[in-house]
Amino acid sequence: MKYLKVYIPINNKRNDFISRVLNLFFSGACNKLISKSSIWYLEFTEEGNINREIGLTDELIPQIALPNNTCYGFLSDSQMTYNDFSLEDHQLEALDQKVFEANWLKLEEKSDNGSNW
Repeated sequence: MKYLKVYIPINNKRNDFISRVLNLFFSGACNKLISKSSIWYLEFTEEGNINREIGLTDELIPQIALPNNTCYGFLSDSQMTYNDFSLEDHQLEALDQKVFEANWLKLEEKSDNGSNW
């Protein structure tokens, strides 16, 4: 598995393209959490496909882990691969698997306590 930290600023204007896409494909709860996430931790399969993703705020507070019970994914729905991210104009950083797993577990614990992640 490969892991990346990707910075993708989300414009808060409700009439921008990203907001329209979020409103079309995601439930209100998912949409709200995705729109708060400008940093994404991505886990890629050996083939380079996104397996799991975590959305975080600029302050690195985990907001949403995907896929989950109510949402399939955000960036994984784009069908982008590991190689695509290196070609795009994104701020990228290598990410340690331990950091990814620790954040995933935080959100999983929230979900176990009745929170909707």
